[in-house]
Amino acid sequence: MQSVSDGLCRLVERNDGIYEFVFAQTGREAIDAWAAQLETLQLAGNWYGKGQVRVLLDVRDVELPVRYLFECLSDYNRAYHNLIPPHVRLAYVHKPATIILDIYRMFAELMSTPCTAEFFPAERYAEAVKWLLVAES
Repeated sequence: MQSVSDGLCRLVERNDGIYEFVFAQTGREAIDAWAAQLETLQLAGNWYGKGQVRVLLDVRDVELPVRYLFECLSDYNRAYHNLIPPHVRLAYVHKPATIILDIYRMFAELMSTPCTAEFFPAERYAEAVKWLLVAES
């Protein structure tokens, strides 16, 4: 397991193939830091050419602007000449008090590249991991 942190968002490359992002700060700046880490994964060859990428967003300690998060994901997970983006399976683990609106799920469905997102309250963290791992490649 490898871990990289910039103080806003920590990336943990888990041994089970899940990219886990643990957010330490709230707001757009934290999402921008996350997007920069996505770009690092892409440049390292860990994104394009993969059939599926499993992403776990741990936001149990913060609140994030969900629409902006999906805008950034859409920007970073797009097709380029000779580069095919992966299907992103995203598990979003949030505070129990966070209200998840149906439109949040629609953000993933409306992306131009394949993305499946599920939202899990903090007490269902283990279920979120399992959901990512049982997904077909």
